[in-house]
Amino acid sequence: MSNSDLTWFQHDRFGLFVHWGLYSLGARHEWLMNRERVHESDYAKYTKVFEPDLYDPRDWAAQAKRAGMKYVVLTTKHHDGFCLWDSKLTDYTVVNTPYGKDLVRPFVEAVREAGLKVGFYHSLLDWHHPDFLVDGYHPRRDDADATQQNVGRDMARYREYLHGQVRELLSNYGKIDYLFYDFSYEKKDHNNIWGGREPKRGAPRNCSLSPVTFSQTLSSTTGSTYQATSSHRSSTSHRSQWRWTESRSLGRPVRR
Repeated sequence: MSNSDLTWFQHDRFGLFVHWGLYSLGARHEWLMNRERVHESDYAKYTKVFEPDLYDPRDWAAQAKRAGMKYVVLTTKHHDGFCLWDSKLTDYTVVNTPYGKDLVRPFVEAVREAGLKVGFYHSLLDWHHPDFLVDGYHPRRDDADATQQNVGRDMARYREYLHGQVRELLSNYGKIDYLFYDFSYEKKDHNNIWGGREPKRGAPRNCSLSPVTFSQTLSSTTGSTYQATSSHRSSTSHRSQWRWTESRSLGRPVRR
């Protein structure tokens, strides 16, 4: 990935971030599954009525263009694990709802036609995936058997799933200009996810996201050009390039 590819992002700092998904039906917050400790089976009811019949990405792109924006970012998958595209790695997607069609492709086409850069948001968390650990952010964290639920879960398998889904997004929709990764575990979060303790050295690898040199791997695999950033940073950090690397037992973004 060449730094020259990032010049546009450093200059075109006005863009539209379209944040919506299955959680929109709850009409409260994208973290409602977390905040209200919603069980996966109860949350899944939204898939039976998800039908955004007024979806009009061309209108979104046109309005962004008129406002002087230079790029548009779409939430392809939030922490709830629901995919707005036809992922071949899970059934938990928009094609298995009453809407029944890929939402990402018309978005990409509309934004490109408007002469704007295309961006994807993608969550590193996934509260729906059976291998994603029940940690201090997981909706099941307060269950009496929360610890027992982690038996048999394997974050290595989840990493493969995570990488596979991002490869789909970067391989099937042409050039993607901007990729926004969300979420990062930081030291201040230990009280929330590790009971106030530092994770022990030599902790099992299945306790960590740790996608090794994530952006380098995807770049060499897909040949796509994109800008990778991580959330939970100051606004100025979004002008910097990030990569994912091994960091003890927690996967953290490290400035390159």
